[in-house]
Amino acid sequence: MDAAKALAVAFGIVVDDTVPAGPSAKPKPIAHDLEYEAEQHYAAHWSALCDEVHEAHAVLERLHALGQADWDNPIFVSALRLCSAADERLDAIKGYDVFGKIQMYREGMMVHAR
Repeated sequence: MDAAKALAVAFGIVVDDTVPAGPSAKPKPIAHDLEYEAEQHYAAHWSALCDEVHEAHAVLERLHALGQADWDNPIFVSALRLCSAADERLDAIKGYDVFGKIQMYREGMMVHAR
């Protein structure tokens, strides 16, 4: 520390000894950081919903192939409901602009567990 002070004096640099040395506080996030996080959250949510639709369609196709695709089959009804709910959610969020994505991110909107 003494050597650093001597160099500072030699080069005419004023050193403020009242500021503690060490890592500085984490900088506040900037708008770009928030937009990036919101976009990542939106993409993960979109992907999860697409996965739900795909899985529900696969179940429906298997049931159809087995001749079990009827309203008396609770698995069939559940798969239809899951597919419908995920499709509705995809339709609702597909046109989100950056502000909608940020609001979605802030609200912590996630896919509901099955």
